Amino acid sequence: MENNSILGLMMRHHAALDLMLKLFGDEPDKKAGPAGKLFDDFRWELEKHIFAEDRVIFKLCGSMDSPECKLAEHLSIEHRASLDFLDKIEKSKDEKDISGLQALLAEHRKTEEKDLYPRLDEILTQRQKEIVFEKINDLSSSGQPAA
Repeated sequence: MENNSILGLMMRHHAALDLMLKLFGDEPDKKAGPAGKLFDDFRWELEKHIFAEDRVIFKLCGSMDSPECKLAEHLSIEHRASLDFLDKIEKSKDEKDISGLQALLAEHRKTEEKDLYPRLDEILTQRQKEIVFEKINDLSSSGQPAA
């Protein structure tokens, strides 16, 4: 995994999100103060991550008929399902919903890291990758949408 690869960048993002969701899931009282803060932080980071993927990375997938673009379209649908899970969890704090989100994100992450990001690292120009890094880093550091 190279430091200048989309795969490497997004694997670091995924690892941080996984840790945040695990910390929230490990809290015994999901409705108490610390758990609520963990959930809010996780939600914020996941929403930024989804925004970055949908608005920055997936836009570079190639022609509409390319396998990469079709995969990105499928992954965007999973993003919406993830956001729906967040809404359910926010209302219920139910372990079943948390487990469902963890399972969805694990499969989603596997697809991105195994199939999409290595392929994009191959087909994108160095300048396109630099633009992705700049926008995602701007989004990560400022908290504001970068696209």
